[in-house]
Amino acid sequence: MVALVTAVVAAGSGCSGSDLVEVDESTTSTVAVADGPGLDDAALAGLRTTRSAARDPGDLGERMRASDPEATDVAAGAAGYDAVVLAALAAEVARSDAPGQIAASLADVSRQGEACTTFTRCRRLAEELTDLDYDGRSGGIQLLDNGDPGEATFQVAEVTRSGSRRVVDTTTVQAPALTTRPPTADRLYGPGPDGALRVGTLLPVTGPAAVAGRSALAGVRLAVADIDGDRGVLGAPVELVADESGDGSVEATKAAVQRLIDQGVDVVVGGATEAIDAVAIGPLTDAGILMISPTDRNRFLSALPDRGLFHRVVPSEELEVQVLGRLVGDDGSVRVAIVLADSDEGENRANDLNASLNSVGAEVTALAVVGAETDVAGAVDRVVGADAQAVVVLTPPEISGPVLRELVRRGQGPATVPTYALSSSVDDAVVAFVGDG
Repeated sequence: MVALVTAVVAAGSGCSGSDLVEVDESTTSTVAVADGPGLDDAALAGLRTTRSAARDPGDLGERMRASDPEATDVAAGAAGYDAVVLAALAAEVARSDAPGQIAASLADVSRQGEACTTFTRCRRLAEELTDLDYDGRSGGIQLLDNGDPGEATFQVAEVTRSGSRRVVDTTTVQAPALTTRPPTADRLYGPGPDGALRVGTLLPVTGPAAVAGRSALAGVRLAVADIDGDRGVLGAPVELVADESGDGSVEATKAAVQRLIDQGVDVVVGGATEAIDAVAIGPLTDAGILMISPTDRNRFLSALPDRGLFHRVVPSEELEVQVLGRLVGDDGSVRVAIVLADSDEGENRANDLNASLNSVGAEVTALAVVGAETDVAGAVDRVVGADAQAVVVLTPPEISGPVLRELVRRGQGPATVPTYALSSSVDDAVVAFVGDG
């Protein structure tokens, strides 16, 4: 990693302005974390995380768990539900089940006209030729021309002394305006109408993304059931082709994509992760098939060549980092240490966080870059030596666990220094790992 955040950063120096940082990779080594005293469930008490949230899920969580007890991510389920409803409403407005026609109408049903919160009410507006704005289970959505949601709702959750999490705040934020106009979908490109809206899924039911995938899949199935319980789309039932991507591996995804193409789907709800989408977006959109992701937050997805056919209900991670930075500033911290992964994604997260912190008058006083072979203790040395008022962890869970454990062992855990993390950085396994000592 070379360029990092917008200023020269070292332990004890501030970060502001717009000059690139040079990170000295010679500081990394392969020293393991030293053993220390055992911890308990309260080790991470007070740690705050941000996470994408369903704004008004209603009874969706209960219905999801009834259909699949392992479908416990309500935000992912709400996004999967809304992805299907948006596609169905766009088909009603376009009076066509052709993917190109649906894609060209997708943004219009989410951001303009009279607000409506159910498929039934929204379709009635469409039949009356009234502009409509679907505000779904996941939130206001407000799709932008690049396929990203222009509005997103986030929860702030705090780890309790028992190791569980409680929601302490909810906030809705707006995405920044687009600076360039992206390509729009060609209404005539791809498969033509055949009288039925055919929805496929590309959601892993095993592997690391299984909980989000199963939850989104449960939301998809519930949406199809609700729509078909009310005359379907354009007078015909929605056809659900639930061809999941297995464990999300490249091989499984390629095979699933080909099966979906062969079965003539119009819309694919998926993928769930960057790895899946990197494989799927090209062949599916080249085939003229619309994709709507309910869970992939990678910041670069909507800038990919996609013929205007890739959209997502979940916000870009850039928005979550913005919320995280404002949270740190609102809590009164001015000097902030960042722990980030030694990767392009880690660099981008740090850049976004730095900008957000600067906007609320805070500054970065230390960067601790941690890779798979990095000396975790050495990285923590940088954090401890920075005299920071807050620590923000932006690393994947497999790195976050050792880092947080080392911070706690040195008396620099959340009980002593306000500590924050992305939801993707701290899962239940990390909390248990740190607590187990």
